[in-house]
Amino acid sequence: MAAMDGKRPLNRRLALFDTDCLEVADENSVRSAQLPGFGIRPRVQPLADKLDRLYAFARRHDLTMVFTQCCSARAVAPGAHPEVLVVPMDPSDRGWMDRVDRFRLINIQKHSAAPLHESFICRHFDMFQHNANARRLLEILDIPRWVLFGHGFDLCVDSAVKGIVAAGYAAHVLTDVIASSAAGYGPYGTPESKRLILEYLVKIGVTTGELNAFLGEHDR
Repeated sequence: MAAMDGKRPLNRRLALFDTDCLEVADENSVRSAQLPGFGIRPRVQPLADKLDRLYAFARRHDLTMVFTQCCSARAVAPGAHPEVLVVPMDPSDRGWMDRVDRFRLINIQKHSAAPLHESFICRHFDMFQHNANARRLLEILDIPRWVLFGHGFDLCVDSAVKGIVAAGYAAHVLTDVIASSAAGYGPYGTPESKRLILEYLVKIGVTTGELNAFLGEHDR
């Protein structure tokens, strides 16, 4: 992992990881004001203003933003959005690797065809378990600190944070830009679940904070 170096530009020190907030828009979507062609998933629509502040911040500073999509979302088809690089699930597909530096927006594919309860049992929400190219992407980017937020905190965000930490990078969770997982999937989706997960993440070195403090620190 590259060392944190204050002399490096912000976009080489910091990147965003959006977990499952976005899907390809249709006529019924609540659209992102900052990302044409994308809608905001229903469970995070109350966070739409905060999300668009983050997306605008990333654009102003030319930050890389990696994003995943819920297993039930309308997925990004490779090549359908010229501004987005899609990282495929097939570990033998390496054609995307030499194009990483041309893109600011990068989508990590997840399983999307199985029924939701089957996806839960198989942990399809864990992009680092099922997409070997996810870790390769982090290594190619080699950005030391990742700021995470999103939908499905107990499962999807949690697995993204742990995957980043396991790869040797620092993770910071925006606690006011997360939505808990839906109920009905094990013991998740409750305030107690959120509290216990956050406590564990802090124990393994993850930092936490709120959006205004984060923007106040970096958006000067």
